[in-house]
Amino acid sequence: MNKGKILIITIAMLVTSSIGNSQQCGTPLLNTEVAEGNIGTDKEDMKPNWVSYMYANQSDVAGITNKYEEFYSNNELIKNQHTQFYKRLLRAHSRIPYDKTKSKVELQNIDNQFLKRRLESAAKTPNQWSAIGPEDIDLDAEVSGSTPGTAHVYSLHFCAGLEQHILAGTASAGLWKSSNSGISWDLISADLPVISAKAAAYKPMNPSVIYLAAKNTFYKTINGGITWIETGGVELENTNYVGRELLVNPSLSHVVFLATNKGFYKSVDGGENFTSNLSGNIIDIERHPTNVNIIYLVRAVGNKTEFHKSEDGGVTFTLYDEGYPQPGTFEEQKRTVIAVTAAEPDAVYALAVGKINGSDGLVGIYKSSDQGQNWERRCCGDSDGGNASLNNPNIMEWDCSGTSNGGQYYYDLALGVSQQNASELLTGGINLWKSVDGGSTVQCHSNYIYRQTPDTYVHADIHDIKYVNGAVWIASDGGIFRSTDNATTFHKRMNGLHGTDFRGFDVGFYDQDIMLGGTYHNGTMLKEGNTYETGWVSTRSGDNSRAFINRGENDVIYDHTSMRLLTGNRMESPQNIGLSRKPNASFTIGESSEIAFDAFNYSKFYLGQNGALYRTANNGVTFEQVHNFGSGKVTSIEVSASLPGLIYLVYYPSYSAPKKIMRSFDHGESWTEVTVPTALYGNDDSWVAWDITIGSNSPYNIWAARTPQVTNNVDL
Repeated sequence: MNKGKILIITIAMLVTSSIGNSQQCGTPLLNTEVAEGNIGTDKEDMKPNWVSYMYANQSDVAGITNKYEEFYSNNELIKNQHTQFYKRLLRAHSRIPYDKTKSKVELQNIDNQFLKRRLESAAKTPNQWSAIGPEDIDLDAEVSGSTPGTAHVYSLHFCAGLEQHILAGTASAGLWKSSNSGISWDLISADLPVISAKAAAYKPMNPSVIYLAAKNTFYKTINGGITWIETGGVELENTNYVGRELLVNPSLSHVVFLATNKGFYKSVDGGENFTSNLSGNIIDIERHPTNVNIIYLVRAVGNKTEFHKSEDGGVTFTLYDEGYPQPGTFEEQKRTVIAVTAAEPDAVYALAVGKINGSDGLVGIYKSSDQGQNWERRCCGDSDGGNASLNNPNIMEWDCSGTSNGGQYYYDLALGVSQQNASELLTGGINLWKSVDGGSTVQCHSNYIYRQTPDTYVHADIHDIKYVNGAVWIASDGGIFRSTDNATTFHKRMNGLHGTDFRGFDVGFYDQDIMLGGTYHNGTMLKEGNTYETGWVSTRSGDNSRAFINRGENDVIYDHTSMRLLTGNRMESPQNIGLSRKPNASFTIGESSEIAFDAFNYSKFYLGQNGALYRTANNGVTFEQVHNFGSGKVTSIEVSASLPGLIYLVYYPSYSAPKKIMRSFDHGESWTEVTVPTALYGNDDSWVAWDITIGSNSPYNIWAARTPQVTNNVDL
């Protein structure tokens, strides 16, 4: 065979998946507060065709993507709850092997295969990998972004009686444990097929016993997470569920309560077996602070939530709705979180959100003084919901004024009540709000823009608030924050918790202590040797994908916004130089382009923008179009370092169309398709993209990867 015709192919496992059903606004399918489609359907908010189609056809990701891109090709993209939901839908679709159409056995087999491959890989390369961060970030560096953070944390759980022992459930980094009040953290789910973790709990006074309900499987450890067993009994084993919350009875520690999207479950044998005592989509649970037989829960039903109370330890429940919010026709109130306090044991607070009275966002803060039997609306305005104003602040919106409707309230929502002062409340959404009069009035306590309120700063998108032994703990999309002075000041408390969700990453070619990564939620992470305190700094803000470092000049980097020239000085911002063109970026794996440098001239590089390949010879000052492949996208690009003019790339015709691998010998002027034959991987998931790289031994050898099949090297 002519060597020039040889294409060496490896079909390798990537972290992508084919998911038949989407998720509720805000989180991946595996772990969300509203997993069963609790998203607004207000017709006024759904005038764009792509929005209406998305909520009605969440399994048709290709169709949604086409309509989304068509709409925003002619309209300005303005961030709102619908664009955020679309982004998270793509993220869920392309990263987690979780399909609601599969049986429990099929899902378990996927988990077992994943774990087997991971353990086999670890055995082949023992002790060759170590975490290098970010473990923490330099908040006060000049280049620090407006919303600095490091780790996407969903929930915090404290060991009753030994509260220095804490569990942190993350969105994409598993379950972490601290034994010293958050000074340091250890990953304890590394040997489990667990990416996302939220529902976890300690056995009271015994931090060696931990329960975890994650991804349709219930786990238990009796040695602090060193080893785990699968348990839960027949009823859980036969149910595809999303774990929302775990509680352990402080007096009868063998009694465990589990809230899921399929119902409320109770175990009386330490998690060995569970029985379902209430069906439905349970979105929050709490227990009475002093009466262990009283359990409260919130259930989502249709367009509303319901409050239920049990007086017999979770065996039976009674619905109470006197004074509780009730949406009307074409309205909705699909999420509520509740909180209790030892300072007033019979009190229950509820933070309700939705779309009522012509607006969306906060529906109200409610209080019951009689264990939930009767409710009083405390805030805000004269009635449930209503248009936001200074007198009726919407504490769910982006701005601290509270005068606009909207927000991400079906994603980020939290409520905490002081255990010493029943009138002191903290509510979490995008920003942190505080009340000192039992919710009657509220004040924006912390702006999600760091430099607006640096002393009280907590990262945007708050998921959990806990008052523990006089301290306030907050879990958010940017990590863990703690206050020991009654929420007057907050400080980071996630040092050592490696939960940064990188979407793009690059490392210096000559100086490998220069690193850059675009992240989900936490801007663009930069490590420039030892320039920054703690090693890393969170630059820019929000959700970023792009990160590239010049192959010849390590102090020249390219992020989501521009090219930057590093200074080596933490108190001096890098110089920004705009790029006239930026590569395709997406939260769907395989849909982003690279900046691919010419090995013979590092001021010359290629990138894909839309369906065209572009080239610059002056480090991005100007570009010329090399070739236009059509209306799709150019994604992975590889330029040979040994044979001038040889380029490989992946062309992405559309979301659902088969992806093509293309080759050029003349610097991109002409192209030949060399796509892997379908027969080699036997997979009809045409939406899955290829990732490619050129082999080190020959420029004619290219390695191509997709999911989910694995085969050996093949000569074509």
